[in-house]
Amino acid sequence: MTVESVRGVLIVDDRRTGRIERSDGTFWAILDEHFLDALLGQVPCYVGGEHAYWDEIELRGELDSTGTRLMRVLWARIMRDGDAFELGPH
Repeated sequence: MTVESVRGVLIVDDRRTGRIERSDGTFWAILDEHFLDALLGQVPCYVGGEHAYWDEIELRGELDSTGTRLMRVLWARIMRDGDAFELGPH
């Protein structure tokens, strides 16, 4: 596994399927269930829409060997409407 940092858009649908869309149009699938649990517990989600989250994010995490799946989030900062929510290691 490799450790990478990225800025992009966090997108999580109502079925808890998440991804990080990067500025180059590629994305990382989020497979870290602990991160998704912490996200739901610490950052308010959007209600009534297609997505629970659609927010700017910067993060550092471990990718799988293909470089497309985020296996473990080491640190994340979610930005929304001037507020920042930080999630640390779990």
